[in-house]
Amino acid sequence: MVEKNVLENDSARSYALKVLKEVEEGAYANIALNRLLSGISLVEEERSLLTELSYGVLQRLNTLDWVLSLFLTSPLEKLTPWIRNILRLGVYQLLYLKRVPESAAVDESVKLAYRFGHKGVAGLVNAVLRKVSRVRDEIPWPSKIENPSLYLSLVHSFPLWLTRRWLGQMGFDEAEELCMANNRVPPLSIRTNTLKTTPKNLKELLEAEGIKAEFCRYAPEGLVLKLTKKLTDLKSFQDGLFQVQGEASMLVAPLLKPEPGDCVLDLCSAPGGKTSHLAMIMDNKGTIVAADLYPHRLKLLQKTTKRLDIKIVRAEKLDGRTISSDKYGFFDRVLLDVPCSGLGVVRRKGELKWRRKEKDILELAKLQTELLWSAFQTLKPGGVLVYSACSTEPEETRDVILSFLKKEPSAVPDLLAPLLPKELQREEKEAGMVYLWPHKHDLDGFFLARLRKR
Repeated sequence: MVEKNVLENDSARSYALKVLKEVEEGAYANIALNRLLSGISLVEEERSLLTELSYGVLQRLNTLDWVLSLFLTSPLEKLTPWIRNILRLGVYQLLYLKRVPESAAVDESVKLAYRFGHKGVAGLVNAVLRKVSRVRDEIPWPSKIENPSLYLSLVHSFPLWLTRRWLGQMGFDEAEELCMANNRVPPLSIRTNTLKTTPKNLKELLEAEGIKAEFCRYAPEGLVLKLTKKLTDLKSFQDGLFQVQGEASMLVAPLLKPEPGDCVLDLCSAPGGKTSHLAMIMDNKGTIVAADLYPHRLKLLQKTTKRLDIKIVRAEKLDGRTISSDKYGFFDRVLLDVPCSGLGVVRRKGELKWRRKEKDILELAKLQTELLWSAFQTLKPGGVLVYSACSTEPEETRDVILSFLKKEPSAVPDLLAPLLPKELQREEKEAGMVYLWPHKHDLDGFFLARLRKR
């Protein structure tokens, strides 16, 4: 009954409440939100508010819960998921959405509490939010001098274990800059399907469809969109003229520099963004073996390549750690986009930072190392492997590469600078390795490495 009530109401807040509850039950925010948006009709202002509330609450989750703990007499966990998330929505609007009147933030939350609770909890919601509203400029934040890691954690909304790591790696000022950058809303970027059109022509087509587009700063095929309608309804999307992809991710495939006619292995390839980019660089000539462990993800890849009219990709279910010996020495180029913590893309996936634990990083580093050893065996002599991860944590990135180079005599680092955009060439601090950062480059956090087989 509750689910039905949410779907029948046209309020952005009630829809956001549904998204937050689904995420609390294990869903990914972007999938839950996109599924919801595809089945409802909202004016642009409400659509924008729904998106901002859903992602904003998830980004600020620990801060919201801490603020609420100052005013609740019993733990937040004892409330139902509906009331818990209604309180979070209310506090988020009071603290971070200055354009929303305080009265609206409180009153709309109380209305939701009546619908999804009862008179008693509605009174609780009303009392707590009014208290927050009165003292929101006097909240007792931790001291940045006495407890800098807790300050970063609660003021900027990151897990304490992660702010401690970043403080140790880069010091307070840069760690704070990184936190702040990771809380800014990232742009929506797309990559032109250069098999069918050019970035300039695509920009004109999109503007004819009513979508404002600007060229990306670093990726020559990329455009940044100001979306005012559903992306998948655009004729240019249906005609396969572009692929949604973050700009940092667009910089990966060109570093492999495959030639038309090459035989390329793309390990951990689904859902196919980098695979399709490789095919475009190869002018749809040659062979790309797109491998992934999960069949449902390979179906997503095949759907992508079909829409983009790519002919040279062969999808293959494969565990990259146990590649058969008949593939050893077979490929001209290998792209290894490893499974990782994803901590470089938390500005896009706010819920991820609350799901990750510090021990995950070491466990993933072990998997990444196994994949690298296996993938490198498939290269021909003189072949090139590019290793990429949407993480900047050392254990998943530089440490994996340096350990491998120390143990594998046939592997040598290969310079990236000649293949990078001019503005990023100076970022190659060590031969064959580059970090991209949200606070330095306004890109997702990424690590890129290029290795050659002697």
